Amino acid sequence: MTTSVRLPRELEARLKRKLRADNLTISDYLRALIEDDLSVDQDRPGRAYELGRDVFGKFGSETPDLASNDEATLKKRLKARAADGR
Repeated sequence: MTTSVRLPRELEARLKRKLRADNLTISDYLRALIEDDLSVDQDRPGRAYELGRDVFGKFGSETPDLASNDEATLKKRLKARAADGR
């Protein structure tokens, strides 16, 4: 398969510097990128949500509105701590 890609000059210059530094051809570089990208769906777990799906929500705070009332919750806890003398 043959493909053409138009790159902005600055991006092309950066790519050429990287290829020179890593002693790679453009074909080798693109082939590795494509292979890596395609293997994410098949070989690796993938995205952050998929990696943590089994623990999200597992340790709930029992306060369903915690994110929307975080300041009020913090003030309440600090007052309770002060009342306990801590």
